[in-house]
Amino acid sequence: MEPCDGTNSIPPTLDTLQALSLMARQGKSRLLVVDNGEMIGMISFRDIMEFFNLKVALDESIP
Repeated sequence: MEPCDGTNSIPPTLDTLQALSLMARQGKSRLLVVDNGEMIGMISFRDIMEFFNLKVALDESIP
């Protein structure tokens, strides 16, 4: 297990594309979501891709 720092954690307000960029730069597939020094969740590359796929599908279904 590695310590929580700026290379593997993000605030809950960080933009999704910025999170993806951090994942790519740091070679991480998951990031901890930290608010006021407390871990409140985790987000993965897979989570983000599933969200984007759902968003595209919904956008395409609306005329």
